[in-house]
Amino acid sequence: VKAKQKQFLFIRTNIDSDLRNEYEDHPRTFDEKTVLDRIRANCLEYIRPIDPQAEVYLISGHLRNCMQYDFGKLNE
Repeated sequence: VKAKQKQFLFIRTNIDSDLRNEYEDHPRTFDEKTVLDRIRANCLEYIRPIDPQAEVYLISGHLRNCMQYDFGKLNE
């Protein structure tokens, strides 16, 4: 991707499942923004050494949740 000078996008799917699992594991301390920030940071940790300009998009693949999270940003 870098050799072809193309933009690198990382799309992380099933975010709704991750959030649900996190809530089930830690219902008292669950905070959606914190979980999303942690997932995004984890993805960036591995992607930034490859491409410092790469973007991460957190989306759900389920139709009822498809417009939540970063899906709108990805479409832009």
